[in-house]
Amino acid sequence: MCEPSPEPLSPRVLTLEETADRLIEAERQLMQQQDSIMTLEAQLGERNRQLNDAQAVIEALQARISVKQEQHELPTEADSNIDTRREGALNAPTDGPLQASLKGTEGMRAADRRTDTAWADIRPVQELQETESAVTCLSFGQERHHRGYVLLATGAKDGSVTVYRCYRTEMELSILKDVPFRTNEAQPVPQEHSNIAIHSRMTGHQRAVTSLFFNLLEDQVVTTSIDKSVRFWNVDTGEMLKVFPDSSPALVAAFLPFNPSVFVAANANAVLRLVNVQNGLVVQKLKVESEVRALKFDDTGLFCLAGTKNGAIHVLETSDSNTLKFKFKYHLSRGAVTWITFVGSNSPDSNPCLLVNSCDSHITIIDCIYGPPQGVLTNLFVRQRVKVAHSLLPLRNCFSVYGGGFLISASEDRDIYICSLAKSANYKMHYLKHHNAPVLAVAVNALDTLIASADSIGNIVLWRRLDFSHTGEGRRDVAGW
Repeated sequence: MCEPSPEPLSPRVLTLEETADRLIEAERQLMQQQDSIMTLEAQLGERNRQLNDAQAVIEALQARISVKQEQHELPTEADSNIDTRREGALNAPTDGPLQASLKGTEGMRAADRRTDTAWADIRPVQELQETESAVTCLSFGQERHHRGYVLLATGAKDGSVTVYRCYRTEMELSILKDVPFRTNEAQPVPQEHSNIAIHSRMTGHQRAVTSLFFNLLEDQVVTTSIDKSVRFWNVDTGEMLKVFPDSSPALVAAFLPFNPSVFVAANANAVLRLVNVQNGLVVQKLKVESEVRALKFDDTGLFCLAGTKNGAIHVLETSDSNTLKFKFKYHLSRGAVTWITFVGSNSPDSNPCLLVNSCDSHITIIDCIYGPPQGVLTNLFVRQRVKVAHSLLPLRNCFSVYGGGFLISASEDRDIYICSLAKSANYKMHYLKHHNAPVLAVAVNALDTLIASADSIGNIVLWRRLDFSHTGEGRRDVAGW
């Protein structure tokens, strides 16, 4: 006998309360999933930021290596012939700065009665004046871009910025005949046989330019100004590319060596700002006890040296690719620090050093002490203080490698001060005389063949060492490059 099949169970109808509870639970689970997605997105964004930072560091390292190769700090095979020619002179302090780059005549030799021939051969060969306002900044650039010329960027008290082409002499072209350049254009012919020409002009600053430098690729010039701005310019066209306003006068700036998309700028309110070039965001602000007037990174790229109005040097360390942190302070003088040049070590038994202008009538040569631990800047030690006429103006210095290494400084007494850093030279000071007003800025090119100097009435003078070894074979006028 067959049993009857059971009747199908009818589904139970949920009450309103049960339905509401299930909806609340589903909504809670959905919110948890959304929170998890947002967390993952945040983690992904952080990873992407870290990857971008790492890529920026890699690119900066590659660019720094390339720049160092071009400056003969890491010689390439093609550059070895230059280093061979210069090797003897690098350790010869009696030769004076600059290697010869322009042929002189017997008449030129006879016209100069100075007995110190190592210095008498250094002559002013070009003088120009685009403004009657003081020229405050000088910087050479694009020295391995073009075979025929280098660039000289200048900034002035009236806010004008001018970039010049300084055409190479026949002797310079001979030195560089086997060196590759970034561009392969034919050698330009200077108009009307001039040895210098205007490359571009930058118009925009309303007040004095306080610092000026090329970016890492040297296709842009960066300037700071009393008009409370930091500006980026196209080197070739003079076009103003970016403006970064500040709350007070901008005094000096520099790129972070391991992150070329971030620069540090100092203002008159004693604040250091780290700014992202791409979006203009302020990454970090640091308050200093006194306004910073000089900024320089060491050759490791890890330590920033900031000279202040009250005569101190603050050492800051790059804590990552975007920020700085204070490490220690060294009190140098009672006068304001106006310029710092970093000079790398040329042998295992010598320390890197700083050349520091300060408004106490001295330039101080300071040894940088690294370690322990290795590679960490731990102390500054005064090696020597040399006198220079300097009590008020923002004077600058530079360093010439040739001839054993020379400090070259501007001065308020219209002379260019030059001092050998070789131990056997006893820091004897030599002088180049030509300016009729206080000299504010000096610069030397990477080949050590050309010094530029600028004064408070707008004159810019180019100096070269003349070669008289061929005076018996023929004569050339100074302008006949």
